[in-house]
Amino acid sequence: MKKIRFTARLVVSLLTRYKFIVALGFLLGIFFFFFIPKIAYFFPQRKQTETIGLVGRFRVSEIPLEIQNLISFGLTKLEPDGTPVPSIAYDWKVEEDGKIYTFFLKDNLYWHDGSKVSASDINYNFQDVSIEISDSRTIRFHLKEPFSPFPEVVSRPVFKKGFIGVGLYKVKKIGRSGQFVETISLVSQDSKKPNLKFHFYPTEEAAKIGFKLGEVRKLQDLSDVDEFSIWKNVKISPVLRQDRFVGIFLNTQNSYLSEKSFRQALAYATEKTTSKERAYGPLSPLSWAYSEDVKAYNFDLENAKKLLNQARQNDKEKKEIVLKLLTVPSLLSEAEKIKNSWEKLGIMVEIGAFSELGEDFDVLLAAQEIPRDPDQYSLWHSTQVGNITHFKSPRIDKLLEDGRRTINKEERKKIYFDFQRFLVEEVPVIFLYYPTTYEISKK
Repeated sequence: MKKIRFTARLVVSLLTRYKFIVALGFLLGIFFFFFIPKIAYFFPQRKQTETIGLVGRFRVSEIPLEIQNLISFGLTKLEPDGTPVPSIAYDWKVEEDGKIYTFFLKDNLYWHDGSKVSASDINYNFQDVSIEISDSRTIRFHLKEPFSPFPEVVSRPVFKKGFIGVGLYKVKKIGRSGQFVETISLVSQDSKKPNLKFHFYPTEEAAKIGFKLGEVRKLQDLSDVDEFSIWKNVKISPVLRQDRFVGIFLNTQNSYLSEKSFRQALAYATEKTTSKERAYGPLSPLSWAYSEDVKAYNFDLENAKKLLNQARQNDKEKKEIVLKLLTVPSLLSEAEKIKNSWEKLGIMVEIGAFSELGEDFDVLLAAQEIPRDPDQYSLWHSTQVGNITHFKSPRIDKLLEDGRRTINKEERKKIYFDFQRFLVEEVPVIFLYYPTTYEISKK
């Protein structure tokens, strides 16, 4: 009891002697507890930087569109179905049946350098197009020929010199190796979003090494992530890419493949995948012009044999048919399946490595990017170098020509419905599936 009384007297004595210090400490404690978190809110905090790896070699002007769209905007932007809507321009009008496009700019947009966006800043570099600046808010494009996809074309982001944009992210630094971009660092203009740093790797294997070494915490658009399936601290997310398809492109200059019934025989003899989403035609199923009314070419070996016999009626020698199939390493297993399917028809297939479009091939197994607008003139018109199958059809040519001259959306839709139906019927390409790519990130 004596010890307790002594301790109590000592505490009372100290409190009496140092009461002002104790009271001040108590008040400061309350202040720090309640007010410091609120004061800290007004002080700038160091933002986190999300590091992302992509595969590809790009010059500054070739940086992937998804990154460009973070930095700046175009006169228009595209909805998920490919429909153009206002962006830098709040509206536009079309005159002379699609030969003149006038865009009216928003009045409250500023470049990252602080200057106001003016019509004279819009610097698209088009051939055979003259540009007229009516005033600081109005820009007019004069085309030599009607071109209905033009509002989609001007959805590409615009920049001032120095890669200065108007978007949600500002370029902080671009790291180069020679003429190619190695890294690009972006500063978020939104306090709630992190800064971004993109690393570009020449190959998928190099990207995976960068991920393992900690250069990036996320990799996008990978085709093979099996080695990471046992990593406990890695999240793997599949992404269905409906902006591209995997198909078997048939060189119609080949004496056998020039026959429509022969191409159809191959289409019916190809066993289609059930583990991936089937592709039935050249347009994305997300497109406003997509049609399901096309021939499916479901596996039918008996029908394939009949069509093959029909195609070879005039072939008196009946020599063994050998087709050279080229593909990329990531699709070799798919190529083996095709080889096995076609050999059931008595057609021999030699599989080879594909490296560039200039190579001679009979059959090419590859992925094809799908344009955002349904206009596929550059891919399928008989006059275009992008028509790698060398397919020629006056009917298809006419539909493609009409499609890019027709302004009315509903009329264009009818044209592209016919385009899809007739192209699939002719089989210059056997449509297989929309590929799945993968994103991996560290948890």
